[in-house]
Formats: sequence, C-alpha cells, structure tokens
Amino acid sequence: MKRDNAVDPAVFSYLDEILKAAKRAKSLVEQVLTFSRSSEMKEKLLHIHPIVKEVMKLMRVTLPSTIVIVEEVNENCGRLLVDPVKLHQVLINLCTNSAHAMEGMHGVLTVKLDEAETSKDGREWLELSVSDTGTGIDEEIIDRIFEPYFTTKEKTYGTGMGLAMVHGIINRQGGYIKVESEKGKGTTFRVFLPLADKVDPIERVMHTGELPSGVGRILLVDDDSQVVQVTGEILRSLGYTVVGTVSAMEAVDKFAGESDKFDLVITDLTMPELTGLEVSRKIKKLRSDIPVVLFTGYSDQVSKDAAMEAGVNEYCMKPVSMRNLSVVVDKLLNSLG
Repeated sequence: MKRDNAVDPAVFSYLDEILKAAKRAKSLVEQVLTFSRSSEMKEKLLHIHPIVKEVMKLMRVTLPSTIVIVEEVNENCGRLLVDPVKLHQVLINLCTNSAHAMEGMHGVLTVKLDEAETSKDGREWLELSVSDTGTGIDEEIIDRIFEPYFTTKEKTYGTGMGLAMVHGIINRQGGYIKVESEKGKGTTFRVFLPLADKVDPIERVMHTGELPSGVGRILLVDDDSQVVQVTGEILRSLGYTVVGTVSAMEAVDKFAGESDKFDLVITDLTMPELTGLEVSRKIKKLRSDIPVVLFTGYSDQVSKDAAMEAGVNEYCMKPVSMRNLSVVVDKLLNSLG
C-alpha cells in the first residue's frame, strides 16, 4: 500500500492497533497452551515467584483497563514443595474472583508474595495474598464462601466452585487460607504455604515420637530421584532394606528376577513409562500375595475400585510424613507377618 494523499493517515493508526491486539492475543494463547500442557505435572521443590509473575502477565491481558494491577513480589522467598499447575489455578481463581468484585468500577488488584512470620511450632511459611478494592463480602456470608456451589453471582455467571477448589488445593498442599473483608472497601485473601528448604529433606518429613519399625526388603519406585532418596532413607532408618529405582520398567524387571526376595512394593502413581496401577498389575501377576503401596498427590484421579482391581493395598499421599509411612509399612508387613 502506498502512502499518498489519497490514504487517510488514521488507517495506519488503526492497522497499528490491530497489530498490537494480535500480538496480545498471541501471547495469551501461548500462555493458555503452556498451562494446559502442564496438566500432568507433579509436586516439585521450586521458587514460586516465576509462577506468580506468569499469572499476572495473563491477568493483565484479560482484565479490563479500569483495574490497576500492583505486584509486590519478593523474589528471595524460599522454595515450596508444590504442584505448579495447582498453584496456577489457585492464583487465577483468586484474581478472577477479585476482578468480579470490582466489575463496572475502577479498582486496584494487589498481589503480594513474601515470607510470613514463623509459627509457634517453629515452622516457616510463605504468604501469597490477593487484595481488591471491590464491594467486599457481607459479614453474614463470609464463613460460607469456601463451600462448594455457594455463590453470590447469578447462576449463569458463577458455579460456586472456584473458591472451594482453592480451599481444597491449599489444604492438600499443607497450607491454609484466611480472608479479610470490609463491605464497600474490598477483600484480601491470604494464602499460607509451608516453606520446604529451611530444613534438611529428612527433617521435612519426620514426625517426632516413637514410630513402628521392622525388618523386610522393599522395592521402591518413583520417577523423582529425590523422592526415592529421601523415602529410602526414612525406610532404612526404620530398619528396612530398600531397593530404589526411578524407572517403572526397571522396577518390574527387578521384581521378576527375584520376586521371592521382596516383602513390599511402593510405587508412585504418575510415571512416564508405566503408571503405578500398571506396575501393581504386572507385579501381582508375578506374585499375588505381595503387598503394594501407592504414592500419589492426585487422590481424586484414582478410584477405589480401580486401585483394588490393580491390587493396591494402601495409599500414601505426597508429601508423605515419616509417621504415616511407618504406620502403613508396619501394617502391611509386621502386622500381617
């Protein structure tokens, strides 16, 4: 196109705005695709400030320009043992909820990340908060906002599951959530999650007190080498002999070669070669009486019937505590032996 006196200069301005909008749309689609492809990720030890910044980039292109976004992110916070996809969901839900509270008005959405005060029991916490300057929450309903299907929005606008999901995820990650609100002035959601790298990995899963111990040879399989190392050390400290591997196929081969020498199998649920249920099925075909424990951070993805059909005897939710692990192993080995 030639620029001459016949062309309205405003056309070029319109084209420039169209190009900018297309680039924003491209960035938004890329972030959505990145998020959707991460659905199989598991808990990891990581710093979460990159996740917070990624979500806020997404919110900037989805929220109306009447809402100002303020970020106060301490990048020197410690690490969490957390599922990044679940944390993504938590932050998006809280930000979306705050945006709805400011709909049709000018407002400020503030997201903060920092280390919180040490609790009375000596545990260290990270605080992630989302604040808005919206309508606030009525005092008579504030205790109900985390209930499933409870919503103050119209039926066609909200499902009532957003905050219930947030509450459930935070609880499963070992944290808790507080809400502070003043009618007409706004609301703050404060999420507290336990820091994971202030202590030694063994201390992170230990629970003081007398624990059951015993003898036996355990086959341990998890595609995360740190889980294999730490869980193996816990079991050895309780008196058990542990053979660990990060390969599900290798675990099945090891068991096939010396099935009579193992007393228990512990397997992760989600692994690249075989799932924990598939490992259990293969091992049970080789020896039907071997007890199998399933490690999982996704209890809602495994039905009780499917686990029983695969031969799973017990569950252990990640991150597993020393006490829970010792009780489960003792139940399946010593009590049955």
